[in-house]
Amino acid sequence: MKAVLFNGGIVLCLALSLNGFSQQRKIAENTTSPQPLLFKNLQTKTNCSLSVIDKSFNYNKGRQIILNIDSNLTIAGEVLEKSQPDPQVETINVRCTNYNNALLTLSRIKQENGSVSYTGIMHNRASGDVLLLVNENGRYFFKKQQRSLVIADCPLPE
Repeated sequence: MKAVLFNGGIVLCLALSLNGFSQQRKIAENTTSPQPLLFKNLQTKTNCSLSVIDKSFNYNKGRQIILNIDSNLTIAGEVLEKSQPDPQVETINVRCTNYNNALLTLSRIKQENGSVSYTGIMHNRASGDVLLLVNENGRYFFKKQQRSLVIADCPLPE
């Protein structure tokens, strides 16, 4: 009887592990987004001048702006909001009319040592990709990323 229970336990464990493996495989196979890609025509990484990013903070709410990031990436739109929730942090939100009304959020953060860093993201809920502003060795880039790896998906209203 003990041998039957032991062998039954082994068979059950194998069945559960195979089921778990097939679930992981299904998840891995579905990593491509069913949503259209908004930034498919851009390179994986686009060099970004700090002067262009810094210049964006000169605009106030309601202003139309054009940011020439690179020869392949120009952002045109309207400043929706500009805020300074903290003396060290300033944030600007831009509706990008030339990218299907995507939202560009940029933040300028002043460090205690006097240096300044920037963060940012450009995304649209209906697209499967985003652009992240990243700092790599003191140089800033807009980097394409799969949206589901950056933002938790919430269902779109129907």
